[in-house]
Amino acid sequence: MESSLTSALEYLRLGNECYKKGSYIEAQQNFLKSVTIYENLPKQDTSQIADLHTKIGLTSFRIGKRDEALKHYQKACSIYLSQGIDSRANLAGVYNHIGCIYYEQQLYLEALDYYNKSLELSLQVYEEHHPKLAVVYTNLGNAYDGQGKEQESLKAYEKALAINLKHYGETHPETADIYNNIGLLYEKKYKYDEAFKYYSKSLEIYKIHYGEEHPETADIYHNLGLLFENQDYFPKALEYYKKAVEIYIKTLGKHDPKVAYSYNNIGTLHSKQKRYDEALKYLKKSLEIKIINYGDMNPQVAGNYNNLGSIYQNQKNYTEALVNYNKSLEIIMKFYGEDHPKAASIYYNIGSCYNKQDKFKEAIKYYLKSLKIRESFHEMNHHKIADTLHNIGVIFDRLEKYDEAKKFYMKSFAITRVIFGPNHPDFTSSYEAASEIESEKSENDYQCDYIPIFSFFSGSEAKDFFE
Repeated sequence: MESSLTSALEYLRLGNECYKKGSYIEAQQNFLKSVTIYENLPKQDTSQIADLHTKIGLTSFRIGKRDEALKHYQKACSIYLSQGIDSRANLAGVYNHIGCIYYEQQLYLEALDYYNKSLELSLQVYEEHHPKLAVVYTNLGNAYDGQGKEQESLKAYEKALAINLKHYGETHPETADIYNNIGLLYEKKYKYDEAFKYYSKSLEIYKIHYGEEHPETADIYHNLGLLFENQDYFPKALEYYKKAVEIYIKTLGKHDPKVAYSYNNIGTLHSKQKRYDEALKYLKKSLEIKIINYGDMNPQVAGNYNNLGSIYQNQKNYTEALVNYNKSLEIIMKFYGEDHPKAASIYYNIGSCYNKQDKFKEAIKYYLKSLKIRESFHEMNHHKIADTLHNIGVIFDRLEKYDEAKKFYMKSFAITRVIFGPNHPDFTSSYEAASEIESEKSENDYQCDYIPIFSFFSGSEAKDFFE
């Protein structure tokens, strides 16, 4: 028995070392060996078994095996719940981990449920400004952001920021992480000056702690590139994307996923400038790297197929556009189901592609599929709902069904006014369309790769609680 216990402890030690080095597959293998021994000992250490299942869940999550991670987290939960009050801290950690899985799947209601469970327990066992509370508030902010609940998201981030400032100080990387999150949130709200302010704070801190040529610093350059791209400052955007990708290649290697994310965004940047051949070159490079890392049927590559479809659509190569959109849709449906918001984005693009070909019956069918999902998923005053309503209005406009067109334009107009105010171009577009029944608004729903520092990659691994 003693030799078995020694072996279990050695596998545990090796697993911890591998995890710290980022060798998650080796870490998982060692943790599995350790827990197998512990579970077969005559006198079981249930606390250690639960901790190991938590570690196995975390390594499974890191290597993309979400179902396996959930299975081990649930085993850990069962043990911690049976132990009662003494395991509240550990249970809070596992609830947070489960929330992360649902967040990655864009199942934000389920994620919020588990994050709130984690928060409730954490408030019982930690003092008010404990850094673990900042982790939970950060993840709550992420989930609210995913739902489009920007005010709730900002409140959660500000709570996390207050804790990190008190615990770590102004110039700590944990504080920089929250500055980055808040920057992303303001960028999505089109408050670009505010976003730039927070990104700049984050960048300054990372440069102090990590130096110029570090992946964390490159993440901020990447997000600054996206910020300038969204403002149509294309040369500045390209400058930041290239800075980021050079650092990624130098520090992580040319086949790292972060290199793929930068290539993806450089591709969409070229597409917006109608440089479609350049765009295809970078998007194909991005796709190649993602396939190397994730395989051909992984959600990580679905966005690339979507973006390739958008470029082919812009080139009026509608056959190739639909091939790529449907590849993207096949992957999304396999992993998330047909009623997922990611599927809504692809339905929207397929509808747009049919609209461009004047195939109005097919276009309306896919727009309505997209709208149904978006209305069930987002709050009603969400820009994606407004966009879809507008484009359905465009179809009815073309079919000379002006009363129907006006109805959809006015719904879009009402939402856009609430979100952006009366002077935003999206608002005036819908208003003019509703007034004149003649203008058409179309868009390509490109999927840019944001890099939230708190979540490693997004789109989006959420922040770990206990490691």
